[in-house]
Amino acid sequence: MRQFVRSTVLMAAAAAIPFAGCGEDGQGPRDLGPSAAPASLVRDVPAGTETPVSLDTPANAWCTLRRPGDTGGLRVRSDQDGQAVVHLTARSSGTIDLDCAADTGATTHQTLTLQITSDAQRLFENASRIRLTRATSFRPALANPMTATAAQLEAGGFPPRPDATAQPALLAKWIEAVSSPATVIEAPGAIDTGRRHAESPYWSGFVQQGGGNVYTTATAYWTVPSVVGDGTLIDESSLWVGLDGWGNNVVVQDGTDQFVYNFGALGSGTSYSAWTEYYPTDSYTTPLPVYPGDTVYISASLTDSAGNRNPNGGWGSFYLQNITRALLYRFYSPAPCCVSASGISAEVVMENPDYGQWHFSNYGSATATGGSVNTAGTVTLWGDGPGVGVYLYNGPTGHLLSTVARGSAPGQAHFTWHGFW
Repeated sequence: MRQFVRSTVLMAAAAAIPFAGCGEDGQGPRDLGPSAAPASLVRDVPAGTETPVSLDTPANAWCTLRRPGDTGGLRVRSDQDGQAVVHLTARSSGTIDLDCAADTGATTHQTLTLQITSDAQRLFENASRIRLTRATSFRPALANPMTATAAQLEAGGFPPRPDATAQPALLAKWIEAVSSPATVIEAPGAIDTGRRHAESPYWSGFVQQGGGNVYTTATAYWTVPSVVGDGTLIDESSLWVGLDGWGNNVVVQDGTDQFVYNFGALGSGTSYSAWTEYYPTDSYTTPLPVYPGDTVYISASLTDSAGNRNPNGGWGSFYLQNITRALLYRFYSPAPCCVSASGISAEVVMENPDYGQWHFSNYGSATATGGSVNTAGTVTLWGDGPGVGVYLYNGPTGHLLSTVARGSAPGQAHFTWHGFW
């Protein structure tokens, strides 16, 4: 795969985290209904350092943090226990609006006051507010990773085993992922209404296509990048693997989103999330927590309703594991009405999803390692096989935004950020 092509944005400018097991009252996780959500929150943060902050909100709600008077903001999803986690980089103390809309239809308005401090005890107390994700069930470690059959892996909740010869780096990370117990998150995610990751004009990455291949699985692992914005209102980037979308209007994909919001003189906020999508349906935000610096193992497959890989099976199967935090989420989605993926391409992509609205957040660099599997069982590493490499440009300005290149090891797709807009 040596040909590189332009992917053009056709529009005008528009740390490991300590987890505690208890809430603020020391009584463990609890569901804050709208009437119980505190009207005001106060959090201590250091100056100029991206810091995770736990917010007590209604459970299962879309929450938006914004400067008073703004219509946009930093969106984050709260979990089933009424916790939303954002990362804040404060330049001064001040107050932020926090508005939430729960799945029940109830809404709340809260204020968040940030207090800059260097006091170690106060900062530790802030970190200790972050509560453990509620354990729904546990997937035990796989005792026989190299001999388990495909059916046994699927039944046990494990992703497909990478090829030992063709994908040694991915196999090593897979063994790491399956050889330790993991908390299985079975809480529901949420459809992010109106939000969709874009088709190929907004990508940078490696696309495998041609040679008679029909692809059934795309897999990679990466470290979730920390992102910064350009001081405008909102910036975003998204790293994912998927099937189809290069030359057709359907994509089976999953990955991580990285948002940045500018609070003006107060500083900035970031949110990180894991998602799945059977495009052109709306994106589905999962309850799997991901934070900058976490290693995630992500896989998307075309399957039947039983999870068997089949390009004509009519289902998308998604596997997302946060290896750093031993958390796992699996999701299955039927094909949307009137379209169905067919495995004509496989890709690993860094994308500017909300084209026409937001700038491209500065992710610095990121490396995703993995590849695809076709119907014959042949493995193709990212950067190899028939297909193209894609650079992302801004159409009106001609500015280069994101590039991809082979990394130093087989199967590595190394992305480099070049511009916000």
